[in-house]
Amino acid sequence: MGLGAAPVFADGSKPDPRAILERANGAAAALNAMSYEAKIYAEGVMARTVPTISAKVIAERTPIATRPKVWLEGERIPPGGSSPIKFKYANNGKEAFSIDHEKKRFASGNASSIKSAEMSAVIPPKYFVESAYQGEMGMQNVTYEGVENVNGVDCDVVKILYDPSTGRAMTFWFGAKDSLLRKIENVMAVRIPGKTEPETGRIVFETARFDAQPKIDDATFALVAPEGYTTEKLEAPALAPDGLLAAGKPAPNWELKTPDGKTVQLKDLRGKVVLMDFWASWCGPCKMVMPHLQKIHEKFKDK
Repeated sequence: MGLGAAPVFADGSKPDPRAILERANGAAAALNAMSYEAKIYAEGVMARTVPTISAKVIAERTPIATRPKVWLEGERIPPGGSSPIKFKYANNGKEAFSIDHEKKRFASGNASSIKSAEMSAVIPPKYFVESAYQGEMGMQNVTYEGVENVNGVDCDVVKILYDPSTGRAMTFWFGAKDSLLRKIENVMAVRIPGKTEPETGRIVFETARFDAQPKIDDATFALVAPEGYTTEKLEAPALAPDGLLAAGKPAPNWELKTPDGKTVQLKDLRGKVVLMDFWASWCGPCKMVMPHLQKIHEKFKDK
């Protein structure tokens, strides 16, 4: 559905996009729990590397707003693929649980030892966080784009243009009544080796059936091993007092899925230079650091 015309007030003015972002800050800070159906998909050049993810999500605030209790269940389709890979994950703040249906494996352990590759995609850390949109409010090109209905919810649409020369931008859809985030569109410009001009693409996160008062009990954020699955107990590595691994200490082995569904482990990369960068489609500073990562890649690409 296309954008509706921006409302005009009696004095001829239009809604202030920064005021909408300020209200969104307050709504995010006041949110205690939520459930929704999430979908992530990419178009253009980004479709080559970004999987399509659909998931049901339940989350609840904890004393550390950026680390909510979570329950996720859904499926991921690798770029260019057609066969979905199912996943299920829960984290109650102390323990985490993961079900790998492909390998018929159930894992449990310390919350720091089991992560979900899909979690940051289906729960962008704009929820629960005070001043979640403060960085966007400080950008120069912030505009109000009108009203659009997102899966049955009328939303105020705010666009942040980071780079007019390439069109690099991020657009947010906020519920007109509750100011809670319903959708994000991230437009990127990516330089492709051998091509003089960057190619554009976009990554979209959107929600449906959003509920800010879901029914939650003690069992919500725990999983039980399905019958016939192997079980594995994982423990987190010992950390320094500041919560980080000490410099010079070996990194713990990790296992992650590539966009095409292949498994990569750190132990398979011993002897090579390994750089792991955590980023998200909604993150402006993440995009700003990409040229620096490219320089590191060019320096070490043969290693």
